[in-house]
Amino acid sequence: MRTRQVFALLEVAEHVPESQTAVVHLLGECTYAGNHLVEIFSNRGLPLWVRKMAIGMCGEVGFLSTLPALERWIGRLETRLNGQQSMPFLPNAHGDELELVPFLRQAIECLRAP
Repeated sequence: MRTRQVFALLEVAEHVPESQTAVVHLLGECTYAGNHLVEIFSNRGLPLWVRKMAIGMCGEVGFLSTLPALERWIGRLETRLNGQQSMPFLPNAHGDELELVPFLRQAIECLRAP
């Protein structure tokens, strides 16, 4: 599978919730799906809902290879959040991205669990 097919599976999981288990199994069978999920959740041009789905799938499927990318993203977003709090007069250019923080935390927690 390539990124386009992984993206399509995320769309299916979003619009047909009962298919999510099947999507998890399909992604688990694809060796490079973790790389494609990282590519999707790192792409700021994509809608937030698909980025959230990609992050969630990283944790749910158990792609340990995605852990460094997840940790980098949460580090960036938390730094931005902390910087924004110290300078409240600055406009929040990527405020919507801060919605990814709980999803990143949950995925990281799933991947670090024994």
